[in-house]
Amino acid sequence: SEPKAMEAPDAKKKDAGEATAYLPTSGRQEMWSKVRSVVDPKKSPKNFQQLANLITRCVEIQTGEKPKAYNRETNEYIEVEALPLVGLDAAITFMETRVEGFSFYEKILPKILEWAVSNEGLTQIPLLLEGKNTTVTMTVKQIRHVLSLAFLLALPDATDLKCGSLWFYFLYRSRDVGSERAKCLLNYFFHESKATYPDNETVTFERRVIPNDQRVDWEKSEKLFADAKFSAKHRIEDMEEDADAIVDFANKRLQIFKFIPSCTQEEVMFSCRPALKVAMLISPCLREDEIVFMRGARPYSEYTGYLDTFRFVGDSEHLKTWVRTYGKDSKSSAPVKTELTPVPDNQGLKDKKSAPPPSRQFPPEVIAIDAIVATGAKYEFMQKTINRDVDKAWLGFGGGFDDLKTKRSGPISTGMWGCGAFGGNPTLKFLQQIMAAAEVGRTLYFSTFKNRTLESQFTQLHEKLRANKVTVGQLYKAIVSYKSTLGTASFFHRPDVAKHVSKHLGLN
Repeated sequence: SEPKAMEAPDAKKKDAGEATAYLPTSGRQEMWSKVRSVVDPKKSPKNFQQLANLITRCVEIQTGEKPKAYNRETNEYIEVEALPLVGLDAAITFMETRVEGFSFYEKILPKILEWAVSNEGLTQIPLLLEGKNTTVTMTVKQIRHVLSLAFLLALPDATDLKCGSLWFYFLYRSRDVGSERAKCLLNYFFHESKATYPDNETVTFERRVIPNDQRVDWEKSEKLFADAKFSAKHRIEDMEEDADAIVDFANKRLQIFKFIPSCTQEEVMFSCRPALKVAMLISPCLREDEIVFMRGARPYSEYTGYLDTFRFVGDSEHLKTWVRTYGKDSKSSAPVKTELTPVPDNQGLKDKKSAPPPSRQFPPEVIAIDAIVATGAKYEFMQKTINRDVDKAWLGFGGGFDDLKTKRSGPISTGMWGCGAFGGNPTLKFLQQIMAAAEVGRTLYFSTFKNRTLESQFTQLHEKLRANKVTVGQLYKAIVSYKSTLGTASFFHRPDVAKHVSKHLGLN
């Protein structure tokens, strides 16, 4: 079989409240000593073959046996001295030949090895406890330490445990999307190799549970709809300079708890904001009444495409907008820029111009909320199912925060949450989000992701709701009533949700 790392300490198999994320330093001195013995910054690999040997050795330490790879000629798995990491090799070659100043083996890899063995005082990371409001804060240096270990495959493929794993093997062996995601990781390390940080710069992960005594009675809500702006042209992250938060269309198992050559919206976000990856190590599966906030995760990479067309194209447009101090080897105090050298066919790659700095100093909060998987219209429009997702959106948008210190405010950048792979009805998911935003009084920037028809429909419907002073409760009743219209209608003859809502509310 494919290389799979050994199980983490038994503690992690107990109740999540007693457990911590697995690290080589967490109570396994023998394991940490073995990792330290092979990860030596003074003996940094000088070429890819040496790097592949090092990564393979780290895998061997984790598994306790020699890794195997598939042999097409014999149709069997055989032991190998070095794993076939063709995607990683291609990613490094791309960055070295196309990105100005990218010197992987001479400058960046020695830093990665140094960060991997310098644990910054981090020996364990507590989990975000299930069923409780829990917060975990790490310094950016600790985040970098964890990601450096992950780069070397020195963290386990803990797929049998409560949380996810940072096991990049399936990206490293992929020539396509996996290799593109590896480029994003390399771009992160490139910028980190130039960076120094203030001691107080942190990334925070916060799990929140819906407080039962504050649940909204949606049918009785008299809130009016807040402002919203719609765009088919802009992506969610394009509007983040004006937003205080952006929505991660999360899987209940954050980023499906593993790394594969795929790029859903959440996987794109975790690729471009590498610090988010650590959430996978510490967040058990989200329950029906839970969401996760992530603060301080900087965007590093820009991209084009989606799913199997995802491509790395350089620096995030927002990379220069966040305050950063650089080390002595930097020629200026400005952030290092990933310059992509032009090629004859251009391949869609282009140098992105930095946007003007916003008034804020930190990147926006990332809100991870998972929607139901819509297995059919009758299920999707059940009152219990409708409540489940609008409750999630309400909590993610800032519901349930009483004190001023933790209360959320400001615009939220979101879009086609619960659609795509989740199969949700776009109009329903849009209505659920504007209901949640109205209840907490926050503006939405809503991306319909290249769909101008939906941009127009949502804009018109939202304007009608506001002009007619429709309350959240009235809209909720209209949505709930939709299920009764389905009857035996086939998929292609279902009533239009927007038309039904408009008719029910007398907006036509």
